Amino acid sequence: MGKAVRLSDIAKRTGVSTVTVSKALSGQKGVSERKRDEIRKLAADMGYQKTMVAPGQKKSYTIGVVVPENLFSGRQSYYWAYFQELSRKARDRGNLPVLEVVSEKEQDGSRVPGLIQGGQVRGVIFLGSFREKYGKAMVDATKVPYLFLDAPGIGDGKDSIVTDNLRMAYQLTNYLFSMGHRKIGFIGTRTLTDAVDDRFLGYIKSLMAHGVQVNPAYVLDDRDPKTGDFNPERYFNIDREDMPTAYLCSTDTSASCFAARLQQDGLTVPKDVSLAGFEDFLPDHLSGLQLTSCRVNLEEIAEKAVTTLVRKIEGTLYTPGTFEVSGTLSFGSSVKKIGKAVSFV
Repeated sequence: MGKAVRLSDIAKRTGVSTVTVSKALSGQKGVSERKRDEIRKLAADMGYQKTMVAPGQKKSYTIGVVVPENLFSGRQSYYWAYFQELSRKARDRGNLPVLEVVSEKEQDGSRVPGLIQGGQVRGVIFLGSFREKYGKAMVDATKVPYLFLDAPGIGDGKDSIVTDNLRMAYQLTNYLFSMGHRKIGFIGTRTLTDAVDDRFLGYIKSLMAHGVQVNPAYVLDDRDPKTGDFNPERYFNIDREDMPTAYLCSTDTSASCFAARLQQDGLTVPKDVSLAGFEDFLPDHLSGLQLTSCRVNLEEIAEKAVTTLVRKIEGTLYTPGTFEVSGTLSFGSSVKKIGKAVSFV
């Protein structure tokens, strides 16, 4: 039996997008009659058959989830929570989620994930930030529909779903200014993930909006840029003679680890230093600190990801591009008001 013809196969032959092919074959607007006829004729010549499902019956697909190891090990169980939510949403629709964790060595050697090589899945979700070269290699090797989650698309793979990191970090930093803080630092290793980079940019934007220049000494790494491992003793070095009164931390895990480091130096949160985190997620071994944070809507993100991927698999209409899901601010007891609000310029 021959291999089934996909919408993407027709799109490549006609030089248009998969969305255009879907519109043409389903009779939707947005395609010229000439192009519609061309696509329909080619589809017939290629033997394309639209999948028909009985009313009330849902098709089941095996969906792969690929994540880099440096985001999925140790204390960074946030991405495990991401996968759990994806898995739950996939199973709710009758689909089977399959996880593959890619090691640093595999990224160095550009080894394509086995679930892609073996043709085990009907669609793939790439979770988190991969190295640019490796990401392109994965995309080139992937012959099934895919999308990126918590990171922008790589190469021609522009479909992605992300948290509105920049805007939410901007709002969190604005909140610190409203509580009277003017010397505000940032904690998070840049260039490790796109999410942290966007949160840093949101922090910078807020400083600019309040007429405050960035002090490089106030910006601290929190993790090894290659392995992603936390090392408070190495990275959390502060100058007690000139230190911020508040920090925006790129994750709640960073905030909690930094709070523990401050405690070793005889400083407490929020009495001596105020902290705001991000993600509103802490592993059990770090719980206890009631952080002001940004709650990432994992449920909505996972629902959007699974729905979009299934539509791509089935060749039905979906909205291509990057989709941002807003978070919500969650106010804890980790920020202290120290004076009059700092005004916008």
